[in-house]
Amino acid sequence: MPENAWYFLPLHILKDLWQNNRTLLLLTFLLFVTMLGTVWLTYNTRLLIVEKGKLSFEQQSLEHEFVHLTLEETTLMDKTRIAQISREKLGMQSVAHEQEILLRE
Repeated sequence: MPENAWYFLPLHILKDLWQNNRTLLLLTFLLFVTMLGTVWLTYNTRLLIVEKGKLSFEQQSLEHEFVHLTLEETTLMDKTRIAQISREKLGMQSVAHEQEILLRE
């Protein structure tokens, strides 16, 4: 090699490491891949935990709404309420005993 030749030092160091320590470079590369995989997996796990929390909150909200709708349906279907509305708004009344007709075959 000429004395006045210029060398790119990082390339020279990498070439020397590749020739003498291939196992070390391979293990270092695998270590970085594992670290990136761990970070990616942790990030996705946290996203899923947040999504699960939102879905749990939505489920509780829907269950709460279902209970209220069931209560409202029960209230609206009450026989005394229906009888009161039929008397007040529709002018209906119970049949008197004298007006009853029994049919027999």
